[in-house]
Amino acid sequence: MLDLSFDLSHHKILPTLAVESLTGCAGELLVILENVDKLLPYMVVKRFPFAQSSNDNGFCDIALVEGSVSQKHDIEKLVQIRANSRWLVAVGNCAIYGCVQKCNKANVKALDEKSLWFISKY
Repeated sequence: MLDLSFDLSHHKILPTLAVESLTGCAGELLVILENVDKLLPYMVVKRFPFAQSSNDNGFCDIALVEGSVSQKHDIEKLVQIRANSRWLVAVGNCAIYGCVQKCNKANVKALDEKSLWFISKY
């Protein structure tokens, strides 16, 4: 596993980052992973389950979320991520538009109603 820790002993307090995934291809996670070294001087990575085995599940300043809400557990996870972050940022086509997972007609109506509720609440 990649060590994403950063020595903060001589730095000011930095914002914290979580990188989370819902149902998706993980393409954005790979792009973030390839570029995370550019973020480390400016923020602390608290959660990145795709890249590190030790993750802090506490509050973070910024949560990047890739993947779409295509199952009930995705909306539950998204609500939890939002509750534990100052800012929530959708990253990638799946997170923003739903992508291929959105085409599952059995779930579209129920998930659209829950997504609209989620957006209006937050």
